[in-house]
Amino acid sequence: MDAFSAICMQILRSEVVPALGCTEPVAVALAAALAARDLGGEPERIDVLVSGNLFKNGMGVMVPGTGRAGLDIAAAAGALGGDPDLGLEVLRPITPDIAARAARMLDENRVTVGLADSPKTLYAEASLRRGGDVGNVRIMV
Repeated sequence: MDAFSAICMQILRSEVVPALGCTEPVAVALAAALAARDLGGEPERIDVLVSGNLFKNGMGVMVPGTGRAGLDIAAAAGALGGDPDLGLEVLRPITPDIAARAARMLDENRVTVGLADSPKTLYAEASLRRGGDVGNVRIMV
């Protein structure tokens, strides 16, 4: 390998991380999974705010393991069964049962996705509620 190729490979290794699926819904799933960990249990409600760029790029994208597209299903799947320790592969543990429970949350109108007032290109905020408890995580770049 020549010097230029070696430098390119070094840059790629430092800047590129594995992801399962498109990074926009995965960022939402990761925020929801982290908030669920803080909440300490299954949420009754999930509210997500995202930047316009993330919204535009993420609403029509299929979410791995769910058979559905959208940031709402990404949030529900991440909250119910995502593993935040896997980073951008947070959705790897999603099973058909978790996907069905996530879809049920959407059918019951317990997940909302809205636009955040943020200048950040990538901004995802997940607020999960159960009883009087709240788990809240923001990811921004």
